[in-house]
Amino acid sequence: YSYMINLNMRTYAGNIHHFGRPMIEKGRGHILNIASIASFAPAPSEAMYNSSKAFVLALGQAIKYELRNTGVSLTTGCPGFTQT
Repeated sequence: YSYMINLNMRTYAGNIHHFGRPMIEKGRGHILNIASIASFAPAPSEAMYNSSKAFVLALGQAIKYELRNTGVSLTTGCPGFTQT
């Protein structure tokens, strides 16, 4: 599970901080996060995946609010299930 936590939680938070700061300094930019439709509901045997995607969604919502009036916007996409 640590891989999923690193990918879907630490990486998103770190990238927003790393790339967002210069965008704020320039007064423009856009951040795109990809969560999942799975972030809206828990599912048996998918608890870690769904909850990590819920984190991506919640983080995006919070950061979008914090970025207001900076010229930087943030969108979180929640695509549906796909065969991989």
